[in-house]
Amino acid sequence: MSKPLILMACSSTKLGHPAPAQDFYQGVMWQSLRANLPDGQLPHVVVLSALHGFIPGSRGGRTLR
Repeated sequence: MSKPLILMACSSTKLGHPAPAQDFYQGVMWQSLRANLPDGQLPHVVVLSALHGFIPGSRGGRTLR
């Protein structure tokens, strides 16, 4: 079965160190997404960042600063 695709906006609340997008953004929507994942498995997430444009949210994606 394929994973759903979720498009998330960036958030102004960020980690204080470089990390993949799914970990870097700390806003309320991101906290809600992580808190409601079954077994901690993240679906396919694409982030619309004001600075970086569209970026993958996966751990294998780009590290943000």
